[in-house]
Amino acid sequence: MAQNPFDDDNGSFYALVNREEQHSLWPTFKPVPGGWTIVYGEPDGRPRQEVLDWIDEHWTDIRPKSLRDHIAKYEAQKTEGANGSRATEAARVEATDDKAAAEAGREGNPAVVD
Repeated sequence: MAQNPFDDDNGSFYALVNREEQHSLWPTFKPVPGGWTIVYGEPDGRPRQEVLDWIDEHWTDIRPKSLRDHIAKYEAQKTEGANGSRATEAARVEATDDKAAAEAGREGNPAVVD
């Protein structure tokens, strides 16, 4: 049975990355697929384990970039919404405090006539 070229411990490899910032181990004898760029191992490739170690070190979040961006946008909107809610609540409390202070002033000041 033929050995999988990606499992060849004696092979020469590149680390590739795509626009989603996903990484791949790639044998040097195979053409680099469209949409992927060599980011480690040029010009002649590196040993398999060295490339795997490089990928482990540099690909720390395996979620696709589009997903990370979507989550970051959602979190930012959620934070803005929460800040807006807090600001609205703070304004309501301030208005209530102002009204209470005004009423207290009327009660304690006989010159104020309703």
